[in-house]
Amino acid sequence: EKKKDRNGWTYRAMVSRMDKGIGRILDALEESGQMDNTVILFMSDNGGVPGMEPYSTNKPLKGTKFQEFEGGVRVSGAMYWKKGFMQGGRKIDEVTSFVDILPTLADIIGAEGAPKNPYDGTSIYPLLKGETETMDRTLYLGVGAAVSRDWKMILAGRNPGLGLEKDFFVDMRANPYEKGNDMEGHESIAEEMKPFIIQYDTITPIQKELPYGYGKKGFKAPKEWKVTKP
Repeated sequence: EKKKDRNGWTYRAMVSRMDKGIGRILDALEESGQMDNTVILFMSDNGGVPGMEPYSTNKPLKGTKFQEFEGGVRVSGAMYWKKGFMQGGRKIDEVTSFVDILPTLADIIGAEGAPKNPYDGTSIYPLLKGETETMDRTLYLGVGAAVSRDWKMILAGRNPGLGLEKDFFVDMRANPYEKGNDMEGHESIAEEMKPFIIQYDTITPIQKELPYGYGKKGFKAPKEWKVTKP
């Protein structure tokens, strides 16, 4: 039975080792007196990879990795600062992104002056301190999609892997699992979001992204890597 479930045993062992390793780091911070001076972030990569169930799953969310449905872009995360965040902790159900990490940390340490290049994200420090409950923003998800606190829109044809024949619009509060298209009755909101998505879709990155599975010239993946193309 163990041989049949080798991947499962490996996965569970890795989770256990990671848990113990994180515990050692936290213990070291306490023992060295640096816990009050340390911000801890814990998060996941986005989207479970299809074909690797049950160890990789996005349920009950719709979609998988390489898709702009919630299963491909939404993950939980945690931030901890013993002396600096809202005491007792709190759950934040707002649209945030990895691009918010740098401006948030800069805000926490009181960095002065504007950065050489504008931040892509925004500081969520006010949320973490409990100074505000919500954030009014629309976040570009990439490949023809954007999401806000209440709405989400995916343009048809931008990501062929989604199989969309028409634009997909979702009321994220009433339909968080994206069971059906909520476009009817929300056409005006969708029309407001569409130009925002198109604007970002047309931006050319400073460093053009290479095809999946490829690296820069001279790069060779370690033999331990297993690269599965979508």
